[in-house]
Amino acid sequence: LHTFHPPASTYDLVWVQWVLMYLNDDHFVAFLERAREALTSQGVLVVKENVIHADRHLYNPEVCVHPCLHGLTK
Repeated sequence: LHTFHPPASTYDLVWVQWVLMYLNDDHFVAFLERAREALTSQGVLVVKENVIHADRHLYNPEVCVHPCLHGLTK
């Protein structure tokens, strides 16, 4: 992603899933800035990252998008 340079004002949706955790901070911020510039005026940026610790239960029903997945984390 650190070399991806999409054209400006082109996309209605930029979906980023399971890759941002592999970028360093500078590449992460630079990508988000480029993604924002690539969106149309009504465009949406979606970020989906999963971080799970085997020794802790991290489910929070107030912020979880998919509470139906709660049973899968027990």
